[in-house]
Amino acid sequence: PNGVGVRSLAFGKQDLLSRLGLPRNSRLVGVVGALDPGRGIDDVFDAFEIVSNRRSDVHLVLVGVERGPTLG
Repeated sequence: PNGVGVRSLAFGKQDLLSRLGLPRNSRLVGVVGALDPGRGIDDVFDAFEIVSNRRSDVHLVLVGVERGPTLG
Protein backbone atom coordinates (compact mmCIF):
# COMPACT_ATOMS: atom_id res chain seq x y z
CA PRO A 1 0.00 0.00 0.00
CA ASN A 2 1.02 3.61 -0.59
CA GLY A 3 -0.25 4.86 2.78
CA VAL A 4 1.79 5.98 5.75
CA GLY A 5 0.69 5.86 9.39
CA VAL A 6 0.76 9.55 10.26
CA ARG A 7 0.11 9.32 13.99
CA SER A 8 3.77 8.57 14.64
CA LEU A 9 4.72 11.59 12.50
CA ALA A 10 2.36 14.06 14.17
CA PHE A 11 3.96 17.14 15.68
CA GLY A 12 3.14 20.81 15.93
CA LYS A 13 4.19 23.63 13.65
CA GLN A 14 6.63 25.12 16.16
CA ASP A 15 8.29 21.73 16.64
CA LEU A 16 8.66 21.36 12.86
CA LEU A 17 10.11 24.86 12.49
CA SER A 18 12.58 24.08 15.25
CA ARG A 19 13.59 20.77 13.64
CA LEU A 20 14.17 22.57 10.34
CA GLY A 21 16.14 25.38 11.98
CA LEU A 22 13.66 28.04 10.83
CA PRO A 23 12.47 31.12 12.72
CA ARG A 24 9.30 30.74 14.79
CA ASN A 25 7.38 33.21 12.63
CA SER A 26 8.07 31.32 9.37
CA ARG A 27 5.31 30.32 7.00
CA LEU A 28 5.54 26.95 5.27
CA VAL A 29 4.34 25.77 1.89
CA GLY A 30 4.43 21.99 1.69
CA VAL A 31 4.19 19.39 -1.03
CA VAL A 32 3.93 15.67 -0.38
CA GLY A 33 4.08 13.38 -3.39
CA ALA A 34 6.14 12.34 -6.39
CA LEU A 35 8.61 15.08 -7.28
CA ASP A 36 8.40 14.44 -11.02
CA PRO A 37 8.12 17.02 -13.82
CA GLY A 38 5.12 15.14 -15.21
CA ARG A 39 3.33 15.52 -11.87
CA GLY A 40 3.59 19.32 -11.80
CA ILE A 41 6.54 19.87 -9.48
CA ASP A 42 7.86 22.52 -11.89
CA ASP A 43 4.62 24.46 -11.36
CA VAL A 44 5.22 24.31 -7.61
CA PHE A 45 8.68 25.82 -8.07
CA ASP A 46 7.33 28.56 -10.36
CA ALA A 47 4.55 29.43 -7.91
CA PHE A 48 6.90 29.37 -4.93
CA GLU A 49 9.27 31.76 -6.70
CA ILE A 50 6.44 34.29 -7.00
CA VAL A 51 5.41 33.89 -3.37
CA SER A 52 8.97 34.02 -2.01
CA ASN A 53 9.66 37.22 -3.95
CA ARG A 54 6.77 38.85 -2.07
CA ARG A 55 7.35 37.34 1.38
CA SER A 56 10.66 36.76 3.10
CA ASP A 57 9.15 34.53 5.81
CA VAL A 58 7.97 31.70 3.55
CA HIS A 59 9.80 28.39 3.07
CA LEU A 60 9.14 25.43 0.78
CA VAL A 61 9.07 21.92 2.28
CA LEU A 62 9.16 18.98 -0.14
CA VAL A 63 8.49 15.38 0.88
CA GLY A 64 8.67 12.66 -1.74
CA VAL A 65 10.76 10.72 -4.18
CA GLU A 66 12.24 11.97 -7.43
CA ARG A 67 11.71 9.35 -10.11
CA GLY A 68 13.32 11.18 -13.01
CA PRO A 69 11.88 12.45 -16.28
CA THR A 70 8.50 11.19 -17.36
CA LEU A 71 8.43 9.34 -20.65
CA GLY A 72 5.50 9.78 -22.92
